[in-house]
This record gives sequence, structure tokens and C-alpha cells, in this order.
Amino acid sequence: MRRLAVLAFLAMSACVEPPPEPAEAAPEAIQTTGVYERYAALAENAVVQAKLAAPAQRIGDFAWTLGDWDMTVTVFGANGAEEVSEPERTTFRMQGDSLIVDDELSMVLGYDGFTERWFWASFEPPAAPMAQAHSTGDWNGSQLVFESEVRFLGERYALRQTLVKTGDDSFEVRNAQQVGPGVYRDVDLYRYQRVRRPSRRTRRQRAFKCTSRKSRNTCQSLVVTPCKPGRV
Repeated sequence: MRRLAVLAFLAMSACVEPPPEPAEAAPEAIQTTGVYERYAALAENAVVQAKLAAPAQRIGDFAWTLGDWDMTVTVFGANGAEEVSEPERTTFRMQGDSLIVDDELSMVLGYDGFTERWFWASFEPPAAPMAQAHSTGDWNGSQLVFESEVRFLGERYALRQTLVKTGDDSFEVRNAQQVGPGVYRDVDLYRYQRVRRPSRRTRRQRAFKCTSRKSRNTCQSLVVTPCKPGRV
């Protein structure tokens, strides 16, 4: 009897229809209202205005990157070999009030208030005319990860970029390429070291000579304030 009951249960289970597949979300409709008309219509929308203000506010999280840096690049070969470049000077500066860019436009960093994610764009023609990536999470004060699909030499690549602040005056960007489902291999590593400018005090500390017109006594000093000639 038990065997017959099990068989009957299995037969009934086979007749039960599987749950319906979840319906796919309808694609977002293309906005046909004029851009300027739409902008004016949302001028009093507090939510939209907060999203528009977010990029200029959040870019301050990366104000520490502004200035001059010495950059070295380590390229990783498929067999594990490494090739390290000579240091190269680059500068990060503000572009407008919400973007940070470098000299070569190989890094354009900003925050998207509508998706609430960071984005990284680069322009490196002719091999990679334009690439853009969005962060997988928010900046936590030490690390930010980007993932994207890009076109390099006309071919499709899946890349992961990891920006890590390694110190008050250093950071690095590690680029990895997807070589299998969930598997990434390091491609290269950019290391940045801040260029320290001499302080105002250091710049003024220079040797100089002063002479008394009457006694022709001379004195030399490396201090900041000018030296005083001795009394006659």
C-alpha cells in the first residue's frame, strides 16, 4: 500500500503545472518630450534636484587625488612575467565642478546621482576610442571597484578595475580581464605616488650674502629671515 501511495503521489506531482516564469520588465519607454521642456518641468522636483546636486557633492570624496603624481605601470604577461615602466608624471585636476580628469583623459571620474554609482570613462584612440565603467558599490574610503564591457581593437572584453588608496600619498589601479565565468586575470597595475612640492619655507631657504657698507663685513646664512650686518 505504501508503494502504491508513493506512486500515486508521484503521478499527481507530474500533473501539477510548474509555476509561471516571472514576467520580464517592460523596457523603459523613450522620452519624447523635449530635453529643455523636461528640464524645466522638473525644476521644482526636490528628488530630481537632489540627484543633480549629488555629483558636485560626492566628487569631494576624491579631492585627495588632485595634483601631480609619478606613475609607474606594471604589465603582467600570461606566463606571470612582469614588465615595469619608468616613472611618468601625470596630473589630476577638476573639470567643472563634478569631474576629476588626468592629462591624457585616460581617467575621467565622476558620480552619477541618478544611478547612485561612480563612473570611470577613458579615451584612448585608436585602440579603445571610448570606454565607460560603473562601480559595483560605493566608495568606502579605501577601495572602489568598476566592471564593464569594452571594445578594444574592435573586440569585446569584460574588465574589472579596482582603485585602492594605499596611503595618504599613494594609490593604485589594478586592471583585470575576465577569462572565464567569474574568473579574472590581472592585466596591468598602475601605481601613483604623489609629487611633493617644496614648502614655502624650504623655497625661501637659500644662501645669500649681505655686506655692511661701512665695515664691509659679510655674513652668509641659510635662514629664512635676512641676516643683519654687524655693527661698525
